[in-house]
Amino acid sequence: KLDEKNEEAKKLLKDARKYVEDEVEKLHKIALEKYNSEKYEESIKDWRNILLIDSAFVTASEYIKDAESKLSKDQSSKVINEWNQKAAELLENKQFDRASIYVEKVLALAPNDQKANDLKKLIAQGVQDAKLQEKISALFLEGVREFKKRNYEAAIAKWEEVKKYISSH
Repeated sequence: KLDEKNEEAKKLLKDARKYVEDEVEKLHKIALEKYNSEKYEESIKDWRNILLIDSAFVTASEYIKDAESKLSKDQSSKVINEWNQKAAELLENKQFDRASIYVEKVLALAPNDQKANDLKKLIAQGVQDAKLQEKISALFLEGVREFKKRNYEAAIAKWEEVKKYISSH
């Protein structure tokens, strides 16, 4: 306990408090610069160090919460972009089921994500096109089988169906 009559002790305590306040303020300015440069992880570390020095510095706690929120949003955006990119690559390789999984993950996090919604439509169109292609291929091969059996009218009928599908799409 401080001896209230000891003027030298009071002065030393006052000087120590002023020194701590000045150091906390300097560290806060550094943390704030990092925060404004979007270096959220570094700024959070600095503010936590400030709280070790002065646990009553409420501003640090407020900025930590805000920086953690921004960091979380940045990480979510990064993940969403990665998943959209992966879905686009899988779509390009006609791996519709796998692409759809990534799109659904994005939409679970961000239901209004435009890229994911666009990819979802492209995947649905790709699935539909693939089914149509399968149907056309099957009809064409049926026509070839009929032709090999010398059943020319049946072969022509199958190929006419193929022609209809192709012209209507």
